[in-house]
Amino acid sequence: MFNGNIILVDTPDNHSIFMDLFRNELETMLNTLLLAELTEFLSYDKYDVSGYNTGNSRNGYYERSLHTIFGNITIKIPRDRLGQFQNNLLTPYNRNFGNLEEMIIQLYQKGITTREIADIIEKMYGCYYSPQTISNMTQVVAEEVDAFHNRPLPSQFAVVYLDATFITVKRGTAQKEALHVLIGITPSGEKHVVDYGIYPNESTLAYKELLDHAKQRGLEDILLFVGDGFQGLQQACQEIYPRARFQRCWVHITRMVRMLIRKHDIAPVLAQLKLIYAANTTQVAEAALYNFLETWSSKYPKITNTLSDITDLFTFLEFPESIRPSIYSNNLIEGWNKHLKRRISHKEQFPSIESLDTFVCTFASEYNAKFFGKIHRGFGAAFSQLQNMFGN
Repeated sequence: MFNGNIILVDTPDNHSIFMDLFRNELETMLNTLLLAELTEFLSYDKYDVSGYNTGNSRNGYYERSLHTIFGNITIKIPRDRLGQFQNNLLTPYNRNFGNLEEMIIQLYQKGITTREIADIIEKMYGCYYSPQTISNMTQVVAEEVDAFHNRPLPSQFAVVYLDATFITVKRGTAQKEALHVLIGITPSGEKHVVDYGIYPNESTLAYKELLDHAKQRGLEDILLFVGDGFQGLQQACQEIYPRARFQRCWVHITRMVRMLIRKHDIAPVLAQLKLIYAANTTQVAEAALYNFLETWSSKYPKITNTLSDITDLFTFLEFPESIRPSIYSNNLIEGWNKHLKRRISHKEQFPSIESLDTFVCTFASEYNAKFFGKIHRGFGAAFSQLQNMFGN
């Protein structure tokens, strides 16, 4: 057997070497994934100043011996200070990682490619576990991805958030492509990743395709879309759901304003800007906007031009007060994107659209399972009002 510049004879001793090699690679891979899960749970990277005074932090690890077909490996389960972290990779008290086929499927779902898995396994088993063989094993995962994209949807969503984030994937060459994501909240307050799609660039056509497909799967009515200032986004949403309203994300507006002012004015400008979207009524918000422009437009005239061109600033004030903190911005879906990026931080790129699709599907399915039956804050109190807004 050939390995690098060394020709190895396939003897029992060399087979043991390969077993050790794969065992070590598997151990490293699993421990890396566990650390990534803890980072996602805490919402900040190790040594990141944003984690200071959050009330929780990393607290070392404890070791577990895990039985695999390649021998025992040592897993370091990370802990948090409050003892709230539960990893999703390894079930509690389970000390057996299953047979090879099950292990391959689990690794594939975590974004490890068939080539990466095959490169190691082939050193032990020759052509038996070629990439094609592993692809056949992971066909069940492909079926799960297809099922996710075509599952029936609730007939109504009170709000749907739209956004795109960019992830490096290989399509001939490796480039960043736009992962378009739709996350919705039902009138009862349950959160769902409605769907997602991978396109070379962010586009209104991509959003329209996702929304049109959602309608075909049973999503009949949406009260509100929340999105950023991507050109044509509102029109794309209302072409598919003409009754829906639209809210421009105030966090994105704040970022734009911040780019137009000097550093020493940031604090007072943003403080006065916050009075606008913190208002209780549209009338109060419009008055606060007028005062804001009166104060700052002479010093920063581009602020007036920017805010004057934006529509749908105060749509969220037409909705129940208890849910307004959740619908004035796109923060919910941006948080989802942020956690997704943390989960894939150990990968430089995805080798194919299929591998990225599989990874995102697993992440989205975990999200939906986590929030199944849970009511997002404020929606319990607003349920009756939202039902009336639907006309039910």
